Amino acid sequence: MRLTTKIIIGIILTIIVLSLLNIIVNSFSDRRYYTSVGFNKLEIPQVNTTRMTLEPYRVIVFETERTNDSRYFFDYKDLCGLFIKPITPSANTNELVFPEAMSDFIYAKTSNDTLIIKIKIDEIQKQYLQTVDETKKYRHPSVINALDVTGFYLHLYTSNVHVINKLHLPTYVNNIEIDSIFVSSIGNILLDSCKVIVFEATGAYNKKLMIKNSAIKTFYLDMDYNNHWETKDSDIESFEMTGSNNKYITLKGSEQGKINWRPKNKDAELNIKIKGEAAQINYQTQGEKQ
Repeated sequence: MRLTTKIIIGIILTIIVLSLLNIIVNSFSDRRYYTSVGFNKLEIPQVNTTRMTLEPYRVIVFETERTNDSRYFFDYKDLCGLFIKPITPSANTNELVFPEAMSDFIYAKTSNDTLIIKIKIDEIQKQYLQTVDETKKYRHPSVINALDVTGFYLHLYTSNVHVINKLHLPTYVNNIEIDSIFVSSIGNILLDSCKVIVFEATGAYNKKLMIKNSAIKTFYLDMDYNNHWETKDSDIESFEMTGSNNKYITLKGSEQGKINWRPKNKDAELNIKIKGEAAQINYQTQGEKQ
């Protein structure tokens, strides 16, 4: 037998032996990583609430504090969300309200004019994770566990809505009348029953932005970050839109407003579809007279 043939056979046998050893070792190892099939649940007790008075800020950021051995993805279900509301007359100050059961796992710190709210999410998991049915798990060496979370809510009462939500919670802005609102979120965003001069939202590309029952003078929308957005029963005077590549929007004939399209590059396109009703369109390129 030629030497090169022996070398090739040796390499193949080595690969087979190593693969078998890996299977044997994994079959006896602790199943640290597994995917959930809907049986991992984390319920935050809803017995009492607690209030945290907030220092004045220009921007407020909500983010998690994870440990080095984090192995859970939190899928927020019922009673979960960041709810932004106007300051109550009784409190007359910025404050954060949340379940008392979370009080040991939330703290605030400042960085210049930014207030950062940190959530010790892994500590919450250790405290309130319900027992997992061992028979309902299947092994996958690289996938992080998923948890169905209920009762995880934060109520922010504020006169300054410049909020960056880095949690996977949806963001709800309700009943606020103010000059400007800025919301950045990696979850869904809902603006409901608000009156604002300038509204700007930055969301995750695959999440939803909804505006309903609201009056907005100028709405800034970067369509690279807000692909799924919708308005309902709202009055928006001006849409300031930007984006790259091809973008598509659908408008109802009953909606009124002016659209200013500012492409990020020469290949960007805005495609407008009018649905359902007769409409009037006034088109004007930049540089033309009003």
